[in-house]
Parts: sequence; structure tokens; C-alpha cells
Amino acid sequence: AYDTAWVALVEDLTGNGGPQFPSSLEWIANNQLADGSWGDSKIFLAHDRILNTLGCVVALKSWNMHPQKVENGLLFIRENIQKLEDENAEHMPIGFEVAFPSLIEIARGLDIDLPNDSAILQEIYERRNLKLRRIPKDIMHKVPTTLLHSLEGMPNLDWQMLLDLKCSDGSFLFSPSSTAFALMQTKDSNCLGYLTRIVERFNGGVPNV
Repeated sequence: AYDTAWVALVEDLTGNGGPQFPSSLEWIANNQLADGSWGDSKIFLAHDRILNTLGCVVALKSWNMHPQKVENGLLFIRENIQKLEDENAEHMPIGFEVAFPSLIEIARGLDIDLPNDSAILQEIYERRNLKLRRIPKDIMHKVPTTLLHSLEGMPNLDWQMLLDLKCSDGSFLFSPSSTAFALMQTKDSNCLGYLTRIVERFNGGVPNV
């Protein structure tokens, strides 16, 4: 659901003001779980479920769609965010400490009311800052690294250089979220082609690769 949310955030490239991939928004609207969250209904992992849910809430809110689903998702986040403290860090999705703060900042820009005094949030921000300081920016712009999988949380990127590191299918390391973010920044036709193919193949709900 997290990757689908990033795809749903892409604005129509012709400038008509709507979403480029409306079927991804439709998938989000149709796949909220009974507790207000999005994610794997068979297993509860707090980091994964909260990341998915915040992504979907941001996507719906950004297009002013389904306000009740947005509110139900926010209620789930508020009631469960403290579970991040108790969960083993091994269950944290790849790039969570960069991706989650990025979504929080987008959410606040949309006037979404999120808890900001949580100790676990402060800890996640500290982890993000540490990781961003350690990223060898010169290397990541010159040779393919695993960082290409989660570009959506990184500031100050040189897209002209990064576009040379795309995979042959037009994606960034086969990551729909990273490729969607790249498309927003660059309008690159190869990124668009990759996302269009997977959105059509999976009827809007793209896989988390």
C-alpha cells in the first residue's frame, strides 16, 4: 500500500490538475482494513502498518477524497503509534527511518493533525538525520546503490545525474515509490512508462518490490 500511495500522489503530467494514476487512488479507497489501516491483514507489524496507513492517508487527503477513510486512518495511527517503541527494529521496512519522516512532513503540509510530541517520533527523526549524514552523496549519484530504492525520503538530489542510473525498465531499482518520486521531480518518460505498465498490470495496487 505504501508504494501505491506514492504512485497515487503523482499529478497528471499534462497539467489537468488530477491524478496521473486514478486507479491507484481507487485501489487505496477499496482496500482499507476494518481497523482503519492499510497493509497485510494477516499479520500485524506496527512499522509496516503505520507506514502504509500514513501513505494512504496522505494520498487521499492530497486529492481531497474519502474524508471518512482519512479520519479512520488517522485514528488508527494515533492509537497505534506507540507500538513502534515496542516492536523489534528488525521488523522495520527498508528505509523506514527516511521514508516515514518524509511522509510526516507531507502530511503536515496538508494540515493533517499528527502527534508531534511522541518520543518514538523524535527517535525516528534522529535515526533519519544520522542516516542522511552518512550517505555518500557523491557516490550515490555516480554508481547504482541500494539508496536508489528509497529516493522519496531524500533531499537535495541531482536528478540529471540520477536519471542515468535507472534500470533498463525505467524504474529505480524496481521500486514503484522511488520511481514515482522521480517522475514527480523530472517527468521522465521512462519512469512514466514503468509506472504505467505496473499500474495496469496490478489494477492500480502496485506491489512493494
